Amino acid sequence: MRRASRTGPRGRSFVNLTPMIDVVFQLIIFFMLVAQFSSQQAIDLVLPSLTESGADLLDSEGRAVINVVPAPSTALEGGSYRLGTLAFDGSPDGVRRLSSTLGDLLRRDPQVRVLVRADRTEAYERVHPALQAATLAGAQDVDLVVSSLSVGEATR
Repeated sequence: MRRASRTGPRGRSFVNLTPMIDVVFQLIIFFMLVAQFSSQQAIDLVLPSLTESGADLLDSEGRAVINVVPAPSTALEGGSYRLGTLAFDGSPDGVRRLSSTLGDLLRRDPQVRVLVRADRTEAYERVHPALQAATLAGAQDVDLVVSSLSVGEATR
């Protein structure tokens, strides 16, 4: 029996690239979808001039990061403040629960650094309860996260 071979015009064999192109298109579609889903999960914040929430209550460097959720997104995010994956509302009870959770973290490790992260356009009256919760929890090191100005932004 003879084996069938694909040959081109001068007896040369050729490679069919159609299956490889199909796989490449499938990979492109997959990565486009993954990028779309991951961008929907992020809270879009513009940090004030002058970074990071983790899946756990502490980030990779052992810091507790409190995110002040922008006012239009509070219903979508489940609260006004986020500490890792936990959401707390802006009511006095929600701030007390945030303070209690931070207190538990600080009892386990008193050296935990607390960072408060808010949008540049956020009113201070929405940021203050997060700072107050950290202070009431007994945090010794509380910082407000800012981003540095680039040369072009400094003149605006």
